[in-house]
Amino acid sequence: MTIYSAPAPDPYIDRCLGIGGSDAKKILDTDWILLWEEKTRRIPAPDLSRRLNVQLGIHTESFNLRWFSDLTGIEAHQPDPYYVHPSHSFMYAHLDAVTSTGEPIEAKHTNDRNDLNGLLEWYLPQLQHYLAVTGHERTWLTVIYGNARHSHHEIMRNIDYIDNLMELEAAFWWHVKNDIRPEGNAKVEETKAIITSIANDTVVDDMIVKDMNGNNRWAECAADLIASAESHKIYTDANKEIRTLIDSNVREAWGHGVSLKRTTGPRPGLRIKIGDNR
Repeated sequence: MTIYSAPAPDPYIDRCLGIGGSDAKKILDTDWILLWEEKTRRIPAPDLSRRLNVQLGIHTESFNLRWFSDLTGIEAHQPDPYYVHPSHSFMYAHLDAVTSTGEPIEAKHTNDRNDLNGLLEWYLPQLQHYLAVTGHERTWLTVIYGNARHSHHEIMRNIDYIDNLMELEAAFWWHVKNDIRPEGNAKVEETKAIITSIANDTVVDDMIVKDMNGNNRWAECAADLIASAESHKIYTDANKEIRTLIDSNVREAWGHGVSLKRTTGPRPGLRIKIGDNR
């Protein structure tokens, strides 16, 4: 089994010559000016050599991939130095590893408080960009959380997401290619909104996120839950506190329509009864 080791500084491609996976998130979420200035060499790219989270991810990458392979039986192979989209030469991908069939594998090391939703919010543009470039139908995400937890996920190609993301990347690259500073653009903002709205349609581990706003029965149940939430909290708090008012030598107590009776047996405790008006 061939496992990709932690990468050395990359001599293969000038990142100013195209859009990579990490750029996809920036193009989707942020003002384009800073990235445009980097791509047109007006400012240098950020120096990540002293960024702890970045360097930690680099140095745990090979272990992460081995762990993924041991758990899944999916071999992680060293990828080509980079991949270029067959029709859009400005789109490229640096992959952490690939399966035996060439599917991308992305290794991440994140904080121990993160979860899958947080990861997808941040990395889905990158993962779908890789699927756009390589043409594969799925990618694998292997994640270390802090130093005590690991998960891995199968993420499928989202065609609508990719189509809109490519449209957005092409619009950004036009500004780079023509050396024209990007300004506010209603069409760009509309495309960003579309991408955000269809992100939940991405199939992850054979599951999706579903919007239930159109379900009338859901609306009724949600309204009941919201309306009763405060009263439920009041009940729970009172139920807990009233038990503390009973001394250990009291077998039964009552008053104001409520009684508490000490029970015996396998699960001793205090049983509450509401409506005891003796």
